[in-house]
Amino acid sequence: MAIKRANAIVSAYRIEKPPDKTYIGRVDHGFDFLGYQFDQNARTGLVIADKTLNNHQERLRDLAAHGAEAEQIANYKKPWWRWVHSGVDLRNDERVLINRK
Repeated sequence: MAIKRANAIVSAYRIEKPPDKTYIGRVDHGFDFLGYQFDQNARTGLVIADKTLNNHQERLRDLAAHGAEAEQIANYKKPWWRWVHSGVDLRNDERVLINRK
């Protein structure tokens, strides 16, 4: 019933839902939003989404492959880590700690 209602509201406002990015349903297994994974099973309920971490690692590989200097890489990483720290407690996400190096 709630899913039908949500879909009706979205349709009434003529909001387009890209099928590959939109899922309206139960959130028991968590959901991704703005780069974070909201998950009731995580210690804090909030971690960095896998896709976000993978994109970050891919960007670092691209920078290195194109011969970026250490300063350029640092200029990319600094605001990214600031964003990470603003949303999650890193002690609760060992994936981030492992990949921080």
